[in-house]
Amino acid sequence: MQPNFAMAMMLAVLVSVPDSSIEVSAQSPNVAYDSNMGPTFYDVSFNYSDSKAYDAIEDVDFRNRVLRIFNDRGKTELTVRLKSGWYEERSNFGMETVKLSSIHYLPSHGSDRQYGVVLYSWFSAGGSSSTEGIAQVYEFLGHHLRLVQQLEWDEHFDSSKPKASFDEKTKDLTIRSEHYLPGDSHCCVSAWMWSSFDGAGCVSQGEPLKLN
Repeated sequence: MQPNFAMAMMLAVLVSVPDSSIEVSAQSPNVAYDSNMGPTFYDVSFNYSDSKAYDAIEDVDFRNRVLRIFNDRGKTELTVRLKSGWYEERSNFGMETVKLSSIHYLPSHGSDRQYGVVLYSWFSAGGSSSTEGIAQVYEFLGHHLRLVQQLEWDEHFDSSKPKASFDEKTKDLTIRSEHYLPGDSHCCVSAWMWSSFDGAGCVSQGEPLKLN
């Protein structure tokens, strides 16, 4: 059985999307947030397969491949080709960068089923700027790679602690996300929220905490 990283405190809504056989379960946090500015954390499940064949998940060159980032409805939001884990585009209207931050392999479920989590940072700037954290969960089975889940969160706030950290010993992924409370304006977010996911499928989520 594949690891379930779905957030326990989230409401699932099934969405039918005719986009490369993607099956989407879009979710929103069941915590207080400003309806005009949130939620700023998404957890979407997929069934999106890579046609290329590999012998093992470690053979996949995540740093040099086409990356598709999806929105909270499972639609393709950005498609880029990474080179050495980096993408950058500049124009008269602004700039956009995507960086592969880290690759982590999860415990295998049987000899033929493997899992991995790849973390990315997506920055864009134009009239305003944004920084998004992305975690994509992959399943490797039958020589093919399949995207099974994508987490996305807002990192556009100040913190002395990392916005995302993965513990290689426990296989826990801890995320700190910007969180707009009711009444917050776009310029002045007042809180952040942590979420924790582990390789065994146990999930926890904190209440919004006020920024200092």
